[in-house]
Amino acid sequence: MDKYLRVKIEKQENGTIKINQPYLITQILETLGYNERTKAKNMPEIFSKILHKDKEDKEIQTQWEYANFIGQLNFLEKSTRPDIAYAVHQCMRFTSDPRESHKQAVLRIGRYLMATKDEGIIFSIKKVKTCYYGVMQIFVATGGWKRCTWTSQQQNQGQGM
Repeated sequence: MDKYLRVKIEKQENGTIKINQPYLITQILETLGYNERTKAKNMPEIFSKILHKDKEDKEIQTQWEYANFIGQLNFLEKSTRPDIAYAVHQCMRFTSDPRESHKQAVLRIGRYLMATKDEGIIFSIKKVKTCYYGVMQIFVATGGWKRCTWTSQQQNQGQGM
């Protein structure tokens, strides 16, 4: 099984499992009209800039509906791309009245996805006696791809309330 609900699941040679959504990202890029000549970005947003209402800015003129597009980005962020969470949530706040500055922020997220289309979450799980130890690789906006570790221990049947 390499695809489930348009999520690509790959078992790597080193035993890790990678999940990503290249199909959804391709659909997002096509909606934006991006192609191989579009300049990619290495960060999904500019951290020093916080989006505001920008009521003086002009209303957006796009061929795509802002709210639907933000919904796609939100689904992507929740399922396999936590690295775009901050940028998506900045844009999501203005779904009811998007302005040109908000559109530009969405376009930047698209250029970032173009550069990182094949990225996703990587899981590594090892069983040590009755304890599972795992490593998940995610993107941290301030420092690139980082490893998060966790452990899970099997509970005894006799324990309880």
